[in-house]
Amino acid sequence: MPQHIALDVNFTPGTAIFSNQKQLKVTFNQPFDIAPTIQLTMNDASVSIPYKISVNKTDFTIKLQTPYTGSIDWTAIGRK
Repeated sequence: MPQHIALDVNFTPGTAIFSNQKQLKVTFNQPFDIAPTIQLTMNDASVSIPYKISVNKTDFTIKLQTPYTGSIDWTAIGRK
């Protein structure tokens, strides 16, 4: 008989809008118990920009190598 495990997983989506910026900080509406995993999706499929992300329980920062104007969809996946 299969076992079901209840997970308290939180998926928090959003969009980061850049205006000729190299860095943008996003604050979560509710903090996580531990730093979540962040998944990014560039809305312009032709753009490929090297980036770094720093994440903690309350926010994350996207750092790009070059200034960017456009939007990046993100999803934070973690425990509440």
